Amino acid sequence: MTGGGAGVGQVLCSSEHNFSSEESDRGGRLMQGILTEVIIQRERLISAGRIAGGDCQKDSSVPGSITVEQFAPLSRQGGFDLIDVRTPNEFYEVHAVGALMMPLDGLNPTAIMESREERRDQPLYVICRTGSRSAQACAAFERAGFSNVVNVEGGTLAWIAAGLPVNRGIRRPMSIERQIRIVSGLAILVGTLGTLITPWCLLLPGLIGAAMAWAGYTNSRAMGRFFSKLPWNRGQAAGLPAACGSCSGGGCSGS
Repeated sequence: MTGGGAGVGQVLCSSEHNFSSEESDRGGRLMQGILTEVIIQRERLISAGRIAGGDCQKDSSVPGSITVEQFAPLSRQGGFDLIDVRTPNEFYEVHAVGALMMPLDGLNPTAIMESREERRDQPLYVICRTGSRSAQACAAFERAGFSNVVNVEGGTLAWIAAGLPVNRGIRRPMSIERQIRIVSGLAILVGTLGTLITPWCLLLPGLIGAAMAWAGYTNSRAMGRFFSKLPWNRGQAAGLPAACGSCSGGGCSGS
């Protein structure tokens, strides 16, 4: 009997131990789930600007982006601040009426906001060619502590497609993008023909292809920045202030 009682006791103790382990595991999983949900909700609130996250608090009353269709009423009414962060050549070829030229390479968010004076609390709209560079500019403003910046989705191409008013320059210089395509194509052609002399010439088209693939994958504009600094591309902005420009610089006609 003593041996039997001891066996029953061991079974009961083992059952109680297993039960406690299962309860502990369930409790741990429950707490982990709750903590995960709390972290997710906090990140959502930070993204929405409802609680402080980082160095500044996002103004939830200002949208992060706007379509050209939504911007159309503002374009007709006027009284808005719109900056174009494309290169001078692109800006002079065609730009939205009322836009100020402030190239992305020399963007100074603090100086721009200070120059707005009493309008600094109102939304600042940012546009480029397709919306990519303007999104980068908006991120630069936010890093500098300014949250009232709005990206114009689709950029100038969408603006033109929507029939919104634009200014076109009398001179229409070759765009940076076209220059890059021409130079890349010529380099690949020369490298390919050079293989008739030495197979080492294949390195040239290979490097060009790798650079273009890398630029596309990382969305880098390193080649564009390089070409924008060439003398014939920089010369287009000679008659305008370094920080910004407008149609008053001459050579524009509304359409």
